[in-house]
Formats: sequence, structure tokens, C-alpha cells
Amino acid sequence: MAEIPRIQIFVPTFEDVKLVQGLLKSIYRFLPNSAVTILDDSNSSSIYAYIQDNVLGKNKLDIEYYPVKRHSSTTYITCWNQAFVLAQKRDCEWFQIRHHDDYLISGFDNNPHMSFIPSLLLNKDLAVAPIIKPMFSIGNIHLYRYHCHPLLIKILLLFPSQLLYFYNYLGPTASLYIRTEAKIASSQFNIDLRWLVDVDWYVKLINQLDYSRLTVLSKPLTMSIPNSRSITSKYFSESRQEVVEKELAIVLPTLSAMSYLHWNILAICLKCLSNLISLLAPVRLARSCKH
Repeated sequence: MAEIPRIQIFVPTFEDVKLVQGLLKSIYRFLPNSAVTILDDSNSSSIYAYIQDNVLGKNKLDIEYYPVKRHSSTTYITCWNQAFVLAQKRDCEWFQIRHHDDYLISGFDNNPHMSFIPSLLLNKDLAVAPIIKPMFSIGNIHLYRYHCHPLLIKILLLFPSQLLYFYNYLGPTASLYIRTEAKIASSQFNIDLRWLVDVDWYVKLINQLDYSRLTVLSKPLTMSIPNSRSITSKYFSESRQEVVEKELAIVLPTLSAMSYLHWNILAICLKCLSNLISLLAPVRLARSCKH
């Protein structure tokens, strides 16, 4: 079996020990060769205490705790951006940013060794792995839906990247794996954004990237856990639509009203298509491999 490359996984986290616990267990189970750096800007030491008491020295997971002090003049994005600085100081060939509610998974026919292998990554700088989310269970059968089917992702990546601002078909940042030596590896998140912060980063990566240097993996490696207490939602009280409209004015200042309407109509159609494919092609996971 081909040896999976060593991956540096950066985990921005904030005040949620339970999610961190589940994520670290999933990494240890499915990608034990990974190096993990916890980027914690919590107000308490609960996550640090958990790692000290239950992780360090208890298993073979290569883990580092990195506290990030956030001042009133900065945002949680400052914590996320530390990953790009630290990535250049590590010796892993690939790295990713995986938030604490995005667990690694495996199913009956989905071993990470079969999805993320050297032959698929040769001469690539960016790998996209589809994300799945819980759908429903019938008895002992647990079904999950694609956030966006990998075949549809391949097609949508040929569209103008601005579409991502209206339909985030890539999902959370855990869907992306970046070659550390690639030029795109230094691209950072925009600290002026709150909701479009990840998709704006995706747009920058794709615009810099030669399409031949990108690969879309056929199997999901991540399950996004429903989380009403997400990091992003903690930092603004306005409605999502209000925040998005303000941030579109920042990232697309010349967008006309007609273009806005066209992009929205296209995004709605693609979302419907994506949801239809998700229902027709659910993912079944083994009960013991859910997370």
C-alpha cells in the first residue's frame, strides 16, 4: 500500500474541548502520521489542560499547542493566519487548516490511504477533498450527504472563481490540502471579513493556481459536524445576509446589481443541483468509522 504523505494539520480552536477531543481522536485513528498544531485563542486554559492531561505522552500523535493572544483590536482571523507562518517552519510536504468541528472519517470503501496517495498528488500544489455532512439514519445504516459531489466540484472549478462568493461549493477549509513549497502556501485570510473569510481565501488560491496543479480527490476525508456554536458565529450579531452584503462590497467593489442578480440565480440553481445529487448519491459509513 502506498504510504500517505505526512500532513501538517493546523487546528484553530476556541473554547470547545469536546470538539477538539473528537477531532484529535479522528486524526489519531485515520492519519496517525500527521503533525498537529493547535492554534488556541480561547479565554480559558481548558483546551490546553485537556491536551496536557489526555493527549501529550498518551499516544503517538505528534501534537503541539500554540496559544494565540487576541487583543481587542484584532479578530479570530489573526489566529487562523498563524498557520501560514508556522507552515513554512515545519518539515511536512502538505498542510491544511482544519477547524475543530471538521472530523476525519472513513467508510467501508474509503481508507485515507486509497484517497490521498502520491500518484494523485504528483506535480500538484492543491488537493480538494469533498466534504460530507450527516443526512439521516435508518436502523444501523447511517447516511451522509456530500456538501458538493466531487464530480460537480471538478466542473465548478472551471467556472469563474467569483461564483464561490455566492455558492461555497468547496465547504470548510478542511477540504483543502496545500503543498508547503507552493507559491499559494503563503496566502492568508482577509482580517476584514467575518463570513466570506474562507471563500475569499479560496478565490485567491484558485486565481493564482495553474489548473493543471490542482486535483480533486474522489473520496471524502472529512465530515463536517453540525455546530451551532461555531467560531465564526461568536464574533458578530448581525444576520448572515447583512454581513455577506457588506463583505461583498469589500471583495467585489465593482459588482453591479445585475451581476449580483445573475450570480445569485446561478448559485441557487447549482445549490439545487448539488442537493439533488446528494440525495441520489448518499454516502454510507460503517458505524465504527463515523468519527
